Amino acid sequence: MRQAKRRLNELVKRCENLRKEAKAELRRTGSIPIDNLMKRCLNNIQAINHIKPVDQRTKDDALYKAFKIYGYFQNLKAPERQDYDEDREVPLERIKAATDVGLAGPSAYSGGLGYQTVNWDSSYLMAVHSSRKKTNPFWNPKSGKRDKRGRVVPLTDYWAFKKE
Repeated sequence: MRQAKRRLNELVKRCENLRKEAKAELRRTGSIPIDNLMKRCLNNIQAINHIKPVDQRTKDDALYKAFKIYGYFQNLKAPERQDYDEDREVPLERIKAATDVGLAGPSAYSGGLGYQTVNWDSSYLMAVHSSRKKTNPFWNPKSGKRDKRGRVVPLTDYWAFKKE
């Protein structure tokens, strides 16, 4: 319980530090990555929601503080910066290995331009043909309904109406 409250206070403190980080970022660069800060605040709110052994009032107080900070970011009127990593997406022309990719066994697949599916009836995969009769290996025709003494009851309608 004490450890959960400590974790709760730590998450609220993280949200408060996000507000301080936004002010410092504005002074340093002249713009703020609001979307990133809002996402980090929501992650902290989600972590607060997942804490279990804390009474509901303490959790509600922490959520109130965290949502107040989230509302601060929503209403923030400051120059916004979109942090975008341009090296995150690489064009295919830069990747030399993309031209060398091919299928190992083209006869193992069926389908066209969509998703490739494995044809299990192919002789290449040595699978059993689907026209073969499907049987249940656990079905035993000699077993059936048994009476109180453990004897197999014949498959007639008589046993369903008989009272012993």
